[in-house]
Amino acid sequence: METDQSTSADDAAETDMRETVKMYERKLKDLEAEFERCLGELKVTTSTSEKESHPPTDHALPYKKEFKIQGQIGDPGQRDKLAFMSLVHQIDSGLKRGYPEKEIVEAVVRAVTPGLQLRDYLEGRDDLDLPITRRLLRAHFQERGATELYQELCGISQGRIETAQNFVLRALALKQRVLFASKKQMPNSNMIKPL
Repeated sequence: METDQSTSADDAAETDMRETVKMYERKLKDLEAEFERCLGELKVTTSTSEKESHPPTDHALPYKKEFKIQGQIGDPGQRDKLAFMSLVHQIDSGLKRGYPEKEIVEAVVRAVTPGLQLRDYLEGRDDLDLPITRRLLRAHFQERGATELYQELCGISQGRIETAQNFVLRALALKQRVLFASKKQMPNSNMIKPL
């Protein structure tokens, strides 16, 4: 008799559970239908508002940091100031990241140490663009042409107190300067390829 009661109790519990599951399934279907209806309204609202919207203005675009040159441009050969190749690398990096040339030129002018004649000259020029700025920087740093740099590379030797590692790094840096100067002298040449 007890087994009959426990069986009927189990059956009742199972029936209650099935009814509860069916109730939740109905609620889930109702929620899904409500979600689909709301989603349809959202699509209609979005498509009509897109037709009425205006193109984004500059202030609607995401914030972009101002381009800055890391370090200062001083007289050629100063140890604590930027070297020409480092400066060129930063300029090229700014161009690759999409900064406008005018902003890069302004950053270069700001990076020149105040009081240098180069800064006074750059600030006084109205027609300053990036190619002119590069030529002026090359002249300021007294950068030599590709031929002179190549001749120096051919005759390079290790200094008496220079470590082998420093010598190799100096030679590789000089090689990079030769390649860079060659590309600037012949910008459309495909013959110059890094080794």
